Amino acid sequence: MEKEWETSCSKKLFWSSVILTGNQTIPTAKAHGGTFWSSVILTGNQTTEGTYTSRAAQAEELKREGFEEYTVEVVHDGHTCEECHAVDGKTFRFDDAEPGVNFPPLHPYCRCQIAPAVTDWDAWQARQLDKTSEQVEKVAQVISISGKARTAPNPFKPVPGTGSVTYDKPEDRLLAHEAKAVRDLEALGYQVKVLKEDDKAPANIDLELGSKGQLWEMKNIGDGKHSVNDQMRVACRKWKKLGISSSESRVVITSYGATRDEQDIIDEVKRRMSKYAVEVIYIYRDGSKSVFLSR
Repeated sequence: MEKEWETSCSKKLFWSSVILTGNQTIPTAKAHGGTFWSSVILTGNQTTEGTYTSRAAQAEELKREGFEEYTVEVVHDGHTCEECHAVDGKTFRFDDAEPGVNFPPLHPYCRCQIAPAVTDWDAWQARQLDKTSEQVEKVAQVISISGKARTAPNPFKPVPGTGSVTYDKPEDRLLAHEAKAVRDLEALGYQVKVLKEDDKAPANIDLELGSKGQLWEMKNIGDGKHSVNDQMRVACRKWKKLGISSSESRVVITSYGATRDEQDIIDEVKRRMSKYAVEVIYIYRDGSKSVFLSR
């Protein structure tokens, strides 16, 4: 399978001749099953076809709800291939979607996701006011297929390089991971205010974000089995101690120093949000990107 042949190899030639549409890969694999790698190919086909079916269903629902374009999103865990990185963050029209080219799966075992691409979310959200509450909820559910908590439009609309930070609490009193999180938020385009601590208060919230001064707590996740749950629970308790509804709990989450797969962390954060947070901003370890999650 790996042997070079006419500047390629059998594996590449095999896949280049198979279009991942759900009706050709399995028959092809079965036809070659007695020749080479039958179990591997069939397993790969099932996984890849499942990805295609899921993304195609999501695309159809998004189109029915009025979205015309989508953005390809890759998993930032250090294992993403060059082919996927080449389309990461790029926007395409649904009418031009082509599996294997600009629509997932781009290759066998591809993990890429899609998200609706809208240039003016305010205008889009205003149009939703004309829809019934049932329709709006349906739109929210299809934006992500990951569960109740979902990747959502970022209301802060951060633009890298345009952020700012104000320190009411001296910077040298921040923990190392807190100081880095603040710097990364600023670099990513957020308006940040580090709040002064009140020794007499039952609890103190770390940050205000945005022009409206929305309260956000900062928590750093480690490699421990219960780290996500424990840190999010501690953050949520601060709201309760201050007499604020836990439905207002918002957390900036990082995992600086951890080695755990970041997509795994994000997936677990989504699961825990039903108990501990209404919104989360997750900042990737290299500070290059943040993802906004909402329930």
